[in-house]
Amino acid sequence: MMRLHARPRRRWWLRASLLGLLALVIISVGWYVYALSPRDSNDSNRQLIVVTEGMSSDQIARLLESKRIIHSQLAFRVYIELQGGKGRLQAGGYRFAASEPVPQIIHELETGKIEAYNLTILPGIRLDQIKQILVDAGFGAGAIDTAYSEHYDLPLFASKPADVNLEGYIFPETYQIDSSTTVDSLLRRTFQQFNDELDQAQLPPKLQAQGLTLHQAIILASIVGKETANPDDQKQVAQVFLKRWRGGMVLGSDPTYHYAAHLLGVEPSVTIDSPYNTRKFPGLPPGAIANFNLSTLEAVANPAPGDYLYFVAGDDGKTYFARTFEEHQQNVQKYCHRLCSDT
Repeated sequence: MMRLHARPRRRWWLRASLLGLLALVIISVGWYVYALSPRDSNDSNRQLIVVTEGMSSDQIARLLESKRIIHSQLAFRVYIELQGGKGRLQAGGYRFAASEPVPQIIHELETGKIEAYNLTILPGIRLDQIKQILVDAGFGAGAIDTAYSEHYDLPLFASKPADVNLEGYIFPETYQIDSSTTVDSLLRRTFQQFNDELDQAQLPPKLQAQGLTLHQAIILASIVGKETANPDDQKQVAQVFLKRWRGGMVLGSDPTYHYAAHLLGVEPSVTIDSPYNTRKFPGLPPGAIANFNLSTLEAVANPAPGDYLYFVAGDDGKTYFARTFEEHQQNVQKYCHRLCSDT
């Protein structure tokens, strides 16, 4: 009797398994077709996606999913595997929209259908901060470090000591780049932009008239720019620093010891033993402490008249100047409470 019933039971189990497998296949195929379709057919907003050199297809898939351009990174990777296209995706800047299906996106990545895009280097930032901007734009950290350490035989660097880095020389501007742009070529464009701006404003002879080499002027401009963003105040601040420098005094700029602390990886302190600390050592530091707008360099070339030796930034956003230390102390006590307690 047991033999008579065993075969029908096995057939029932086999049919159930086949039906379950068929249902799973149908669901999987349906999901796969859905996952390859546009995430949002109505969203034609094209987002910039930067694929960096050496980025894997898995990393690209995760990026596209995180930007809400595709449904599923898994479906993206499966499609590439089935098409035999793994490893053929090209680096560069692309613009994708959620209204594009995955096959179209992958086709653009395989054919390198890149678009030029803008990269903005802001004023008042350090080399390491510019590096992060370049990394975010798709450049490799190693390539940036190599370009930073390269020797550039350009007129802009005629007075720059060989052992001083590029701080202050990367001109703040918006530059159009694409996947063919290298870090070296981009930096050279920033240097050329800086040189063209200098020539157009006829600044070199004016800086020489102040007794400054271009490198010294860049150092001073970087400090002035960190002290104040107001163009009028920058001219008077430049006057203060030039007078103190010529008199052999310490410049006494707080941003310089903050920069020194950054270089040394320590907490900021006015007592930091660094040539960049102008609260402790007279003269100019070896190099700049940030980049800056051209107006800041123009302030150094054309300082305001006056014989001030001190200034303080007040809590009200204004800068107060003084000729004597006693006047300066009165300004500090009167106008600078919150800001001065932080230094």
